[in-house]
Amino acid sequence: MNLSTLAKGMLCICLAFLSYVASAQTKVITGKVTDAKDGSGLSGVSVLGTGGASKAGAQTTADGSFKITVPAGTTKLVFTIIGYSKQEVSLGGQTSVSVALSATSEQLNDVVVIGYGTARKKDITGSVASVQAKDFNQGAIASPDQLLQNKVAGVEITQNNGQPGSATTIKIRGNNSVRVAANPLYVVDGVPLDGRSARPNPGVPATGGSSPDGNPLMYINPNDIQSIDVLKDASSAAIYGSRGANGVIVITTKTGSSGAARIDGGASWGVNAGLMKKPDILNTGEFRSALAKYGVTGEDYGTSVDAIKAVKNNVLNQNYNLAFSGGNENGKFRASFLGSNTEGYIKNSGLDKYVGNFSGLYKFLDKRLTLTFNMTAGHTTESLAPVGNLAGSVGDVISSIYQWNPTQAFTDANGNYIYPANGAGNPLAWIAANNDKASVNSVLGNISAAYKILPNLEYKFMYAINNSTGSRLTNVYGFIGGVSGVSGSGYGAISNQALTSQTFDHTLNYKTDLTQKLHLDAVVGFEYWKSNFSNNSFSATQFNTNQSQNNITIPYTSMLQNGNVQALPGVYIDPTSELQSEFGRLQFNYDDKYFLTGTVRNDGSSKFGVNNKYGVFPSIGFKWAIIN
Repeated sequence: MNLSTLAKGMLCICLAFLSYVASAQTKVITGKVTDAKDGSGLSGVSVLGTGGASKAGAQTTADGSFKITVPAGTTKLVFTIIGYSKQEVSLGGQTSVSVALSATSEQLNDVVVIGYGTARKKDITGSVASVQAKDFNQGAIASPDQLLQNKVAGVEITQNNGQPGSATTIKIRGNNSVRVAANPLYVVDGVPLDGRSARPNPGVPATGGSSPDGNPLMYINPNDIQSIDVLKDASSAAIYGSRGANGVIVITTKTGSSGAARIDGGASWGVNAGLMKKPDILNTGEFRSALAKYGVTGEDYGTSVDAIKAVKNNVLNQNYNLAFSGGNENGKFRASFLGSNTEGYIKNSGLDKYVGNFSGLYKFLDKRLTLTFNMTAGHTTESLAPVGNLAGSVGDVISSIYQWNPTQAFTDANGNYIYPANGAGNPLAWIAANNDKASVNSVLGNISAAYKILPNLEYKFMYAINNSTGSRLTNVYGFIGGVSGVSGSGYGAISNQALTSQTFDHTLNYKTDLTQKLHLDAVVGFEYWKSNFSNNSFSATQFNTNQSQNNITIPYTSMLQNGNVQALPGVYIDPTSELQSEFGRLQFNYDDKYFLTGTVRNDGSSKFGVNNKYGVFPSIGFKWAIIN
């Protein structure tokens, strides 16, 4: 045996040993986390391994199950989620762990927002989860719903698209409809929102369809939010009647505090570091191996490219916020400003946002009269990537990436884009040919007056208006290849959208001790809500410019009249939607032992049939605190 053969043998033995050692340095733990009360799976629970040389973490899925790879020296798993007691489990030699978490008792005296009022958490018979500002998600937060992601059991928040500013899908305790995926009702400082965005969403002929909708909460500054309460079941959401069928998310913003003037501010910067999990597609070496394995010829073009890396955005993200507040026991104010630039993962995509807020609370007539106001104004500008939310690959840069041959260059020797025969398109060409920008201006304002008729009887009136106007300029330049109706023609569209909703509220709240042990909290009210929604769009094709890659800087939407084929204007106005409601809620607490809540709402809607304009939505809830 020569030295070379011996060395190779020793090397193989060493590699095998190192491989064995590496595999022995980690272990996989699986299990499930449930609610100790009803045995249901808890989603979003943080699972952290401790006691080893390094820490590892995971989160439970929708049914409460988890899988975590931890260092071999890990001795414990720690389970945490808002609203439940922290629990540690010693591993020993276990590879499967089942854990039941109990709701924390120390939070039961916390006050939560339950709709047209507040209550102690211990007095609530329905399911309400509250997340405070200190517990919000941190990092690059573009919209308020991201603060809540993976924070509340039974609430699933999914990004519909990687585009900053796109809407999310929120499911509270699963799907509540077999026909539509409706989001919950959003209520901001007592104001029910329409739930739609004023960002237009036109479809582009022969491309990937329309892009995902805009986020209706985008104009709210995440730094202004004090708490988010989630009304998760029929008992807690019944006070909102027909609109609370999919649950309710109640957002409460910060107010000024008594004392010396205070200034708060912050700034952050960042870049898109990369994908947490890269799509499982073939790289150049794997692709060539597959060609050889299956005997395919003519598909190796002799180069090496990474389509995902080629479309990645490398621009700096920026976020700046500033708040100024102050006041005394008779009056408080708070003013804030946010300016941010969030770049999308794909080139030429991103979100610019500017938000200002001013709020105040003042007391008069020996503190019997309280006047409150809150005004938020926001402007957003989105640069939208050519990513559709419909099935199909044409016009969708993501589909183009997945189907790109990694041995083929994106451009030829003359710098012209190459279009593959499979029709998937060239991802860099799609980015270059797409110029799509949307701007939305939004205002949300409310003013209220509350008067204490008696020490335990208060009347409150509120008026609120939410107005948003959006415009979108969509251009697909004619030099793009392989797209019927667009290639050699070009497409330009100007779209405008407007959304206005108004709310009038009258409520009467009464709190008293009926006996030494029996406490009553009652609210009755009347609400009138009205919403108007409209859209118009103009488009044209067959332009004479930008038919080659040597573009002029003037987009089609700046000279729409130059398109040789003008489409008929598209105009639609939704019928005015009106809701007139009477509602009431009675909450009884006997000796902190028995709790009873009765709720009823009578909704009269313009959407209901002529002979059945009103619908009654009752609910009753009972709770027995066995520990008392």
